[in-house]
Amino acid sequence: MIKPSKLILVLILAIVFIVVVQGVVTKETVGDKVSGKPKFKYLFFREDCFEEFTSFNFAYKDCISITLSKFFGYLIILAATAVKLPQIMRIIKAKSGKGVLPSTFFAECVMYIIKGCYAAHLGSSFSVYGENLFMFLQSFLIINLLWDYDKESKIISRIATYLVLFSLFGVLYTDIYLNESAWKVLINLQIIFSLYSRLPQIWFNFSQKSTGQLSFTSFFMNALGNFVRLLTVLKEIKDPFYILASVISFTMNATICIQIKMYRSKEKVKDDSEVDNKKDSSKAKKHTSNGKNGKNGNSKPYKRANKTT
Repeated sequence: MIKPSKLILVLILAIVFIVVVQGVVTKETVGDKVSGKPKFKYLFFREDCFEEFTSFNFAYKDCISITLSKFFGYLIILAATAVKLPQIMRIIKAKSGKGVLPSTFFAECVMYIIKGCYAAHLGSSFSVYGENLFMFLQSFLIINLLWDYDKESKIISRIATYLVLFSLFGVLYTDIYLNESAWKVLINLQIIFSLYSRLPQIWFNFSQKSTGQLSFTSFFMNALGNFVRLLTVLKEIKDPFYILASVISFTMNATICIQIKMYRSKEKVKDDSEVDNKKDSSKAKKHTSNGKNGKNGNSKPYKRANKTT
């Protein structure tokens, strides 16, 4: 059961993100006169493309590709609002975070903050990076769940985590303290955090030959989203660091999906084998018990009839 204090914290975060999203989407829909960014109608249609589409001219410039890119970009964002819910529900149902490393989700949070804010710094469309906001929120919720079910977690580590994450988000989102060199360093760090958010979990799964409470659905949706996002990034962003980060994210999530399928199938075979062994053992004991009963004379003894004279 999630504590009320956690629910209030998540609610506050949700309100902050809704305000941020509304501001960014409104800016994209209206257009940016300063930077010369093109205006979009109904989120998906560039202004000139919309006019051509209404005239049934679908071959105008790159309108088809940019519209599809926008559509899939917002589809990814919509899916991202629930991509980690299977993992969250699995932890709540089991009341345990066995096999789930909190450090990987902390690294995820840092990665999502840097990746999202860097794309915003580049002036990219919200449809290119918006999922990072919602993925951050869900990863942060998972960290709190793992703390709740871990009796050894300390309050000082929670406070330190809150300070680090929200300070980082505040500094990067306002984008008034960093120059281009600092941003390049950060995006390189983001790639390192992307590796750190998955490699320890991958190694832990390999060493334990088990994936614990990891959710296949969440990681599969993550990998699928990474692949589609990579396609949209190739269309709308030419930044090599952002492309590399997307490739790494897809590779890491796909690897964990393979591990879950591989180790869960072995665990299922092992469990079925143990069940069959228990059944055979139970039958053998029952058979032995029946044999002993027969030898001990539990059946009625034969009585010789008395002769009458």
